[in-house]
Amino acid sequence: MSARAGTIGGVRSKHGLEQCVQDWVRGWALCRATPNPVPEPDGYRIDVGAP
Repeated sequence: MSARAGTIGGVRSKHGLEQCVQDWVRGWALCRATPNPVPEPDGYRIDVGAP
């Protein structure tokens, strides 16, 4: 599947991009058996047990 002109990676809107990032972050946390990501004003926080 190719990206369409005027989009970022095929994502058409800011909301769509936010959903894409949220899905990726959740998948990253799930694959590493970490707690669920916590939304922060500038992104997400994932507690991985390191400082």
